[in-house]
Amino acid sequence: MLGGLGFARSSAGWRAHPALPPGASAILDGGVADQGACTWDGLCTPRARRKCMTRLVLDNAGVAQPAVHAPVRPGRPQILADVVLDALELERRERHRALPILSLDLLNLLVTMPLRLPVQADSFSDFDWRILEAGSRRGVVNIFSVDGHLAATRCAAPPLTVQHVTVTTRNWRTGLTTASRFAPYSSRELILERLPADDLQLRLEADYLGVGVSVRGSDPDMPIRQIIEPASFAPARYTGASWLFAERLLTRRTVLDDGY
Repeated sequence: MLGGLGFARSSAGWRAHPALPPGASAILDGGVADQGACTWDGLCTPRARRKCMTRLVLDNAGVAQPAVHAPVRPGRPQILADVVLDALELERRERHRALPILSLDLLNLLVTMPLRLPVQADSFSDFDWRILEAGSRRGVVNIFSVDGHLAATRCAAPPLTVQHVTVTTRNWRTGLTTASRFAPYSSRELILERLPADDLQLRLEADYLGVGVSVRGSDPDMPIRQIIEPASFAPARYTGASWLFAERLLTRRTVLDDGY
């Protein structure tokens, strides 16, 4: 321990620590919240002290990692990702001109460290410490010495949290395949114009995959009718891959959208 402060690695991992200080972690419920405090590309301005809800439009380009893209090309499933932006983290990045964190090795380390609390250098392997040193040059980690002992403090947090992903398409098999790619990150829902004549296979596969199914209909004025409720998303732990997904979403221009 460093002067009574700090964390040391154990077989049980690090002691739980909130990602944000009390009062800064409330999530706004429903719709697109506090748009007036956000620029059009989804980044919160300094006056946005609350987290902002926005909506990202993605394109299923058939690559390993979906990319934010608008407008969506005809014939492609439209993907909407409801996210909660972390205003405090975005302010920190803007203030320090910090770049997105796209190193999975570094993110895998960061998720094991408490935020803004020192961790002794001897808690890490030499390889991990070199990764943290590289991160310190980008403002992700602060490395310092206390009483002759090196320590590291995590400065960065995930810039956003994915709340829900909605896939809109005409082909339900394509839609389920696309929605399944987001299984590690959030709850998922498939919106169809109409159900197939024999919808038993759709219902069985969607229920098995935990993907909700709704029908929009051809009339845009009609409300969307939910057929299958999406399974709730409760990951056992937040992973470096989830953080990387958030970073990749943030690296591309986002679009605010009031509805589906």
